[in-house]
Amino acid sequence: MAHAAPVEAQQTSTDLTVLLRTPLRQLSTEQVRPLVRRIVEDRDRAEAVDVAAFNSAI
Repeated sequence: MAHAAPVEAQQTSTDLTVLLRTPLRQLSTEQVRPLVRRIVEDRDRAEAVDVAAFNSAI
């Protein structure tokens, strides 16, 4: 049985797709900022989970 990706990961994938497939001159700063913010927040959340798992393993 396949597991569904977390909502944050699905959103990050969608955000990255928008950024990669859309010429940047077609996106305004107001459109880009929330996409990048969500991507960075998801990365930070994933890193925090990795650190917590590592610390609990020590």
